Formats: sequence, structure tokens, C-alpha cells
Amino acid sequence: MSAGAKDPELANLILAARQGDGTALNRLLRSLWPWLRRKAEFVLGRKAPLGISSLTQETALRFSRSIEKTHAMDSPSVKALLHRIMRNTALDAYRASACEKRDARLCSDDDLSSATELQPERELLYKEQTIRVAEAISRLPPRQQKALMLYLDERTFDEIAEELDCSGTAAQMLVQRAKSELRTLFEEFPDSSGNHGR
Repeated sequence: MSAGAKDPELANLILAARQGDGTALNRLLRSLWPWLRRKAEFVLGRKAPLGISSLTQETALRFSRSIEKTHAMDSPSVKALLHRIMRNTALDAYRASACEKRDARLCSDDDLSSATELQPERELLYKEQTIRVAEAISRLPPRQQKALMLYLDERTFDEIAEELDCSGTAAQMLVQRAKSELRTLFEEFPDSSGNHGR
């Protein structure tokens, strides 16, 4: 069976796989495997945190876990679903890799930046997010702005306090208030897709 064919055999394999037939699922994935590997080569960048084989296998595994819920019944629909799963898997790997490289305090839910090594199709989104972050920071009071920028520059609270001529506790409070204010600001103005907040 050709992976690109729109035929009853493919539909039957998908239907059987959705009903828990492991053999049908294996035949379906085996027929799509060459396409999956080519797609993985395209999706991954030069400095990818995981290899082509790993991405292909993880995509197949995630697809297998979600097969019962899929409505795809032809090759183009299945491939579109697999492409989404693969792209999300790769993005998860990039994010995890980026978090491992950064200071733990910047990898919390309050993290406002994304990985610097992004897929080409994500670069525009990254630039838009950077603009939103810069706009939000520009709305902070000047002392909070300065405290936050020093904090993001990995300065200690004592160093921030010395720079701002205040106590270490006051410096810590300025940073906490800046983070809190940023969360509020992100809820107030929408992103490029029209969604408010994160």
C-alpha cells in the first residue's frame, strides 16, 4: 500500500487501529514510516535537541496513544495529524532543552522568554512575543523596570539593591512587583492571535 494513497485499505487500517487492533496500527505506521522520517528531517534544525529517529519514534508513539480519538480517515488527514504531533513533539524538546540551559528561576511558569533556537516557522511568533514582552516591560514603573532588567541579567538581590540604592529586601520586592505587574499587563492586551494573556 502506498502511504499517499486514498483507498479503502488505508481507511480499513485506520478503523481497525481505532478499535484497538495492534496489527493494523503497526501496518499503518510501517507504511507511513518513510514519510515520517523525511518529515522529521525537515522539522528538525541543525542544533536539534533530539535526533531524527527519536522524533520519528516519539511521533509514532504519541499517534498510537491518540489513535482511538482520531477522526482522520484518509492519508492526507492522517499525515496532517502526524505533522502536528511531530511539530509539537519537537517544540517540547526545544523548550525542555532551553530550560535545562537556563537558570532554574527563569524556567518557572513566570518565564517570559522562549527558546532561542527555534524552528523557522516559529521565528515570527518568537519575534512577536519579544515585542509583547518589551512593550509590557516599558509599561512598568522605572524602578521596577531597572530591578527586573538587572534580575534578568542574573544580578543578585544585593547587587540590585546596591545599584538602586535600597535594601536587599526592597530590591526583592521590586522584582516581585515587576513580575506581578507583567502578569497583569499580559492579561490586559491581546497577542497577535487576539488571545489575552498567555
